[in-house]
Amino acid sequence: MKAILSLTYLRKVILSLACMALCLFSLQADDSAPVVVHVDTSKNFQTIDGFGVFGGFNKNWNQVMSPELANTLVDDLGITISRTELRPEFEPKDLSLDGSDQDLTKYGGKSPGVAQYINVCKALHDKGVNKFLLTVWTPPPWMKTPGNHGHNQPWCSGGNAGGHLLPENYEKFANYLVMYLKYFKQEVGIDAYALSPQNELAFDEPYNSCVYTPDEYAKLIAVIGKKFAEAGVTTKILFQQTSFR
Repeated sequence: MKAILSLTYLRKVILSLACMALCLFSLQADDSAPVVVHVDTSKNFQTIDGFGVFGGFNKNWNQVMSPELANTLVDDLGITISRTELRPEFEPKDLSLDGSDQDLTKYGGKSPGVAQYINVCKALHDKGVNKFLLTVWTPPPWMKTPGNHGHNQPWCSGGNAGGHLLPENYEKFANYLVMYLKYFKQEVGIDAYALSPQNELAFDEPYNSCVYTPDEYAKLIAVIGKKFAEAGVTTKILFQQTSFR
């Protein structure tokens, strides 16, 4: 099982910004004091895999992609990585009690919620983007406990907001990820570069979300890693940094 951890990288960024702030303060305190910066180009401290954005949206927060937007993102902005959501509509009900049903036609790939994100990835891939980061905002609601977000927005309906993934559904959730990765490759033409099993996993948000304790998430990752290995999945497991309460 491979994993991408952003915590070390973030710490380096914070330290770098702090050093820059100190340098600026020093310059303001004494404009005549010389500042010497040493850059050792012989050492490789960090490798940047690419530069990217989260898909494409219109003013109503719908995922859309036009040739003009694809050109702007790739030719003008220069993105090489795109992040997209793995929608819960892909398995709106329990399709297999034991995860053995591998028939992709039974899954919700053609549902509007899934198709709009897939179409964005297709358009970007056609423009030369070859790295895609997939993120789960919420598992399918039937896999979870009800949320306790206390909000009344219409997008909270149906159990998408908040709640915990039930331990008895860890295997099913891992199989759900494997099946989506297979569908993604079938439709887009390449393997997804990395997958985050949960976005902002410490917070019961009033939109698509799910909450994990550190212990819950560690146990889930172990199940997902085993399932990925059994299925021959090469997609990396991405840990999106968040603060556990």
